[in-house]
Amino acid sequence: MNTPVQSTVQEELNNRNPWYTGDQSEWANRPGIRDIYAGRERFFQRCLDRTHDHFRCHLHVLDAGCGDGYWLTRLGHPPHTQWEAFDYNPVRVRRARQASPDIEVTESCFADYHPRHLFHVVLCSQVLEHIPDDISALKAIRSWLHPEGTLILGVPNEGSLLHRWKRHRMGERFVTDHIHFYTESGIRVLLLRAGFKTHHVMREVLYTGIERLQDFLIRQRLGFALLSGLSRIIPSECSDFYMECTTR
Repeated sequence: MNTPVQSTVQEELNNRNPWYTGDQSEWANRPGIRDIYAGRERFFQRCLDRTHDHFRCHLHVLDAGCGDGYWLTRLGHPPHTQWEAFDYNPVRVRRARQASPDIEVTESCFADYHPRHLFHVVLCSQVLEHIPDDISALKAIRSWLHPEGTLILGVPNEGSLLHRWKRHRMGERFVTDHIHFYTESGIRVLLLRAGFKTHHVMREVLYTGIERLQDFLIRQRLGFALLSGLSRIIPSECSDFYMECTTR
């Protein structure tokens, strides 16, 4: 029998909801977005390197909510790591398996995922905002990690002033499949409740609140540099942020 989560996902797939069927690699390769993803890759690699330096062993890494497997193909083959992944969307699981046939990708939601061993690193990128019981998801991740293991968590900064202004301005035209709209301070509280300590934070470009302006600026070298600089001056208005956390 299908679980409520599986039934919901299947309904969205049947309705061809682009949030569930869109090609994530196509999005990641858009002008401007490529630069943002390159920054994420650098941050992820620094986190992996620090964890490897700490454990001094072959790292077991989990991509929790891997989607189409974009990060599996981009990061999943360094000599000192072995990756696994899961996602609850069967369309995305199939794509991830096709893209990385040598990596084990399981079809599962957070509540039903039961790993066979502990991981040194769990990557959870742009996933938590979709999960109703986010604190339980974070506690589950903690239970999957080795003591002193690393969580790399990334979410949109959609609780920011300019994000809230956009939602107010658009009203019923605002469409997303996100359930939570986080701020950095709110995420820090959740992480503490789940038993994590935050060590490093990467804040991405400033979010202007106007999609056409945002898209135009990130496509231009000077525009991208401007938004990156403004994000350092006004970190509370960054578009997204990533945190490197360890179990306490």
